[in-house]
Amino acid sequence: MEYYIDLIEEELTDELTFEDMMENSNAMLVSNEEYNIIHSFLCKYINTYKNPACELTINLENLYEEEDEDIDFNKVVDLCTFIIGCSLRKSDVITRNNNKIIVLLPELSQQNMLSIIKRIENKLVSQGVKNLTKICIDSRMIVPNGELPLYLKVAI
Repeated sequence: MEYYIDLIEEELTDELTFEDMMENSNAMLVSNEEYNIIHSFLCKYINTYKNPACELTINLENLYEEEDEDIDFNKVVDLCTFIIGCSLRKSDVITRNNNKIIVLLPELSQQNMLSIIKRIENKLVSQGVKNLTKICIDSRMIVPNGELPLYLKVAI
């Protein structure tokens, strides 16, 4: 347990902000408002050019009691966002809202979506994050004229 607390404290110090850390990830970190604008534009692009995309919703659940002062769950979410961002392409977009991380993967087939989800899962497990939070990944394909229903749900 101490190892993971030390890992979080090393990764996220007062000197290295979350935004600074995300500068070193592959994916582009945006605000929720910017994400919605990009999502809307991408849907129009998909309708015109017929290239599908994928949206991942990654829900994180705190495994520890609220009064546990050793772990700041916001830092755990920041660390997960960074790890996920490093697992993505430079063309991918990521945002977070409390304990939810949303990823937009443009021009992606269902098969490639599965490999990216597996890559994210492997990276989170190898970094030991699954010992700090319960992780659930929902995925949707965005296709011409709308979104397909929930395609895949993965729990880590």
